[in-house]
Amino acid sequence: MTCLRNNFLITGLLVVAACFYSRGQTKPEAAPAMPTRPLEVSEIDGGSASTSEYGTVLNKDTSLHRKCYILNDHSSPLQLSGAGVTVAGANTFVLKGDATTSAEISAIDVVAVLFDLWGDRSMNLRMLKVKDLSSNTTFSLSDSDTKWPADENTVKEYLTSVTYVRRVRLADGKVWLSDMAAVLRQITDLHLKVSK
Repeated sequence: MTCLRNNFLITGLLVVAACFYSRGQTKPEAAPAMPTRPLEVSEIDGGSASTSEYGTVLNKDTSLHRKCYILNDHSSPLQLSGAGVTVAGANTFVLKGDATTSAEISAIDVVAVLFDLWGDRSMNLRMLKVKDLSSNTTFSLSDSDTKWPADENTVKEYLTSVTYVRRVRLADGKVWLSDMAAVLRQITDLHLKVSK
């Protein structure tokens, strides 16, 4: 009997505690969506999807042309123009285009996201350059740091690139960061898939 009374007492205390704890509580409201910064999107022709090197021809009978999209955020101290990934032979990706500074810069981080024939992301290519750059300077993105080895299948399937500035370190030590929500939204708007 004592055991039964103790069980009722414990159960009663748990019910009272649960009622007391839940009193006045409501479901948490969903956080409002954070506004994203607008991006300027430009598109350039990335050349034929047919590639050859040393007698090896990939996609020989195709009329497909690669597309290169550039995403520029006007708040960025680095703006891209004509940027995109091309293929050198059957085994190398190359970042082409120019960049213009609007402030003194110590380092830049530019990302090119590659998508295959089906619109699925295949890989990211990252250009990290630690170099002092003066304000109002235009420079080429193409150099020895902007070449990446690639296997034949990846080159064969590559059709679209999306290039954007990910981060910029200013000479005064401040860091500008891209609005990744805006970048992802724009990639989705281009009917490309970030994950497989």
